[in-house]
Amino acid sequence: MGPPLVKPQKRRDLKFRFSRGDPFRGLAPGELLLEQISDRQLRATRDHGQRILNYQTRQFFELEAQRAAHRDKITAALQSVPGVPVDVSGWCRAIKGRYAHALLSCVGSTKQSGRFNVGADVDGGQRFPIFPALYVASDRTTAHCEMFGHVQQGSGLSAEALALQSDTSILWLALTGSINNVFDLTQERNLVPFLKVTSIFKFSRDFRAYERSLGIRPVLVANTTARLMTTFMDPSWRAFAAHVDLPANSQVFGGLAAAAGFEGIRYKSVRTGGDALAIFPRAFRNSASIVRVCDPHLGAHCVELSATTFSDCERVEW
Repeated sequence: MGPPLVKPQKRRDLKFRFSRGDPFRGLAPGELLLEQISDRQLRATRDHGQRILNYQTRQFFELEAQRAAHRDKITAALQSVPGVPVDVSGWCRAIKGRYAHALLSCVGSTKQSGRFNVGADVDGGQRFPIFPALYVASDRTTAHCEMFGHVQQGSGLSAEALALQSDTSILWLALTGSINNVFDLTQERNLVPFLKVTSIFKFSRDFRAYERSLGIRPVLVANTTARLMTTFMDPSWRAFAAHVDLPANSQVFGGLAAAAGFEGIRYKSVRTGGDALAIFPRAFRNSASIVRVCDPHLGAHCVELSATTFSDCERVEW
C-alpha cells in the first residue's frame, strides 16, 4: 500500500495589514511593519515609568524614615549578636591587573558599589553616604565569580568571557591574617534580633493609595529571616540600584552593620556557594584585626589592612 493521498492546497499569497493613519501615512505598500508607537503612547510609557520610579523612591524613604527613628534599637539589636572571628589565611582576593600598584585598595568600591557597601554609582553619592568595603573570598572560583558577577559555568562560556574580560588581566592575591568582629550572615538566625525591630515597620495610607492607583501588588515588609535573606542575596540586586538610584536592601544592611561596629559581613556567595567577606576598613581604626597580602610584588602599595594602615585603602594616589 502506498502513502496516503494528500489533497493539494491552493497557494495563498501573504497579506499584511498596514496602518494608514497619522503618523504612519508614508508607509509604502509591501513594507512589513514590525512595531509602531505614537507620540501619545511614548509619552504615556514615559509617564508610567516615572510613576514607578516615584513609587520605588517613596517606598524606600518611608522605610528609611522608620529606620532612622529606630536607629538606636537597630544598633542594639545588631550588637546583641556576637561577632565571630574569621581567619583569612588561605583566602584570596581577585583584582584586575591595572590595579596591581595598590593591592588592598577599596577606592573601586567607592566608585562602583558592592553588595554590602554604597559607592558613587548610587545617585552620584548625593543622598546616601559613601563607604568602602574590601571583598575577599575563601577560594579562587568564588573570588572570580563575585568580581565578574557571574555564576560559574559547568560548560560553555566562562565568567570572564561573559564579562568580555581576559583572564590574563586578573591577579590572585593570597591573604593571611584574622578579623575579630564579623557579622555572620551565613547563620540566618543572627537576623532575628534585627527583624524584631524592623518587622513592625508599616507603610502609610497615602503610599498604599498610590500603590493601588498603579495597580501594583502591595509590597510587604520582610517579617521572616528567610524573606529578609532573599532580599539581601538577590542575584540581580545591582540592577535595582542602577535603575532607581537607591541602595539595595543588602547595602542598607551593610551600612547598619558597619555603624554597629562590625568589621565585616560573612556571607555565602550566590554565584558558587563559597564563603565571602565584605570587610569594612574604617572599622579597623581601633581594632587588633589585620589582613595582609602574602609575598606582595616589589613596589606594591597598600599590602596591609590594620589599625595603622586602614586609611590607605581609600587613598587615591600613591
